[in-house]
Amino acid sequence: MAKELLLSTSVQIVPTVRDSIDSLALSSRNLYLNQDARQVADTLYRALKAAESLWDQGASKAECLEASMKCLEEAKAAEPSVTLKLDYISLNDARTLEALADTDARAVYGDRTVLLSGALLVNGTRLIDNLILGDQAFIFES
Repeated sequence: MAKELLLSTSVQIVPTVRDSIDSLALSSRNLYLNQDARQVADTLYRALKAAESLWDQGASKAECLEASMKCLEEAKAAEPSVTLKLDYISLNDARTLEALADTDARAVYGDRTVLLSGALLVNGTRLIDNLILGDQAFIFES
């Protein structure tokens, strides 16, 4: 958007700052999580990492999302006192933000950069996270 609007600004992507104990993305929303909820709050990150691992192996979008859903189901079973509701998990072209087709895979998609993102409600608290798959510099090339 900055490029298209000819804004004289520079967009820099930086790594998400994560808790050193459970890798949960740091956010003021984390204060709303009780002890039980905090135990499974890293579910979204684990689901994204499972999808990333499969993507790196050449899996399709559908296979990656299936792995994410498995992580979510395992977390629900492990801590039934916590309500987990998936808002979304999505694989998108990092430059255009267009959704990848279900059949798109790393092998087909090639070296283009992909944004893997998601949102999960943990006892009503909406947690968001994302991973950039591929070369971040690619996003800003002409």
